[in-house]
Amino acid sequence: ALRWAVQAETVALPWLAAIQSLHGLSFALLHLASLGLIERTVPPAARATALTLYGTVGLGLAGAAGRSRPARCIRPSTATASGRWRC
Repeated sequence: ALRWAVQAETVALPWLAAIQSLHGLSFALLHLASLGLIERTVPPAARATALTLYGTVGLGLAGAAGRSRPARCIRPSTATASGRWRC
C-alpha cells in the first residue's frame, strides 16, 4: 500500500526508485521464505509438486489477479475532476 500511495503522490525519481527497491527486496524475502517453508515442511518426494503449485498458484494466479485490478483503473471514464483515477 505504501508503494502505491507514494506513486500516486510523486513523480520524483529518487522516491520512485526507493519504493521500487523496497518492493523488490520485500518480494525477494517473501519468495525465499516461501521456498524455505516448502523445503522444511514438504517431503522430498513431493517437493517438485509443491514448488510447481507454489509457482502456479502463489505467483501465477496471484499475479494475474493483481494485474486485473489496475486494468480497470485506467478507463478514461473513471477519471475524477482532479485528474486522479478512481478504481
